[in-house]
Amino acid sequence: MFDIDQFRRETSRDAKKTLGQNFILDPRVLERIASVVKDPEDQVIVEIGPGLGTLTEALLARHPKKLIAIEMDERLVPLLEALKSKYSNFDYVLQDALTIDWATFLDGQQITLVSNLPYNISTELTVRFAYAHDRFNQLVLMFQKEVGDRIKSSISTKDYGRLSVLSQLMFDVKSRFHLPPSVFTPPPKVMSSVLSFMPRTVDVSSKHLAALQELLLHAFNHRRKQIQSSCKTVMPDIAERLSELGIKPTARPEELTVDQFVKLSSFLIQ
Repeated sequence: MFDIDQFRRETSRDAKKTLGQNFILDPRVLERIASVVKDPEDQVIVEIGPGLGTLTEALLARHPKKLIAIEMDERLVPLLEALKSKYSNFDYVLQDALTIDWATFLDGQQITLVSNLPYNISTELTVRFAYAHDRFNQLVLMFQKEVGDRIKSSISTKDYGRLSVLSQLMFDVKSRFHLPPSVFTPPPKVMSSVLSFMPRTVDVSSKHLAALQELLLHAFNHRRKQIQSSCKTVMPDIAERLSELGIKPTARPEELTVDQFVKLSSFLIQ
């Protein structure tokens, strides 16, 4: 008979840095994360990177309609199979989360996404979630605290940037709590933050969102420059456009609000 606890003990000693594996074993911490999920009984929950399945079981204890785990480490298949036998509402997919089209995943049905995100791909995944924001009921995500601070940061601060604008445009974001390295096995070198994301109703087309993304890349890749200089390549008439919106051409990227970036990027699709 497969021993889940023994498998967890053995595997926790062999975490893969390349996959960003840092496992949480403390039941109190796991329950705290799981408790952030709103109305789990009505939700199809998708968990990215279940790892040892500890958060998975904390989520299953809240009786979701369905829980689907996405894992790319084939070493964990025996554990995932054991969980599938144990819980009738659990299933898993062996796939890299970066290869998933979130707009069409599970035939486009609404999902609640939960993950202790691998820190090395957390930014890229968050941008992808923003593009498919209307497919989510809620996201409960753990980040390196530095990344969480960037997502939540306000204008005119050093942390305010591309990730802040995209996240705050598409979601109402709340910082729930922070976790020290000591709750992980192996412990990372940084603090972690759990954030919740509730999708907003936004009238921004995919074409407009792509234009906004391009503008943000130019702006914040040269954040010390004035906005009229950093974005001139992508928008040659930017000085005129800034004037139309009442934005000083000498403003730095971090001085523009989310709404101002959205309005400015709209000129790129006219």
